[in-house]
Amino acid sequence: PESYTVGELSQFSWDSAWWSFNFVANFANIRYSAMIKDIQAVQAEIEGNFLALQPALEKTAVELLKMDPELARRFLTDYSVSHAELTVDRWRELGKHLVTKYNDGYVQESPGRAKEVGYPESWLRSVLKERPDQFRLPEKEPDVPESKLVD
Repeated sequence: PESYTVGELSQFSWDSAWWSFNFVANFANIRYSAMIKDIQAVQAEIEGNFLALQPALEKTAVELLKMDPELARRFLTDYSVSHAELTVDRWRELGKHLVTKYNDGYVQESPGRAKEVGYPESWLRSVLKERPDQFRLPEKEPDVPESKLVD
């Protein structure tokens, strides 16, 4: 497939299968615990489609092989190429979905309905332990009566 033959490490391109898969992997690192559910759903969808087609694919390939080995080869090649491209297309859509759904620390479950998800308490505690001074509030200045502020 074309998308499996193009792409450079130094230039992102949706035309590249590698970049499409890598985009999802890298973006998921931002909030893996939430995004993995979306990713696994698409994986299951793709794998389920392949598994559902497999018996018919094998039966057709065997029949074609008996008639004309070259025809069987072309059939299997065309199937493999088209389904590889469908997989990349679906992964691109997944990447776009993840960017839209998990944007700026919010999760958008439906259009116009975003909720802030925050961070796990264990992570917050570890950050606080590593950098306690970063989050320390300055000491409050003593209250001065208003009468002392005016001459």
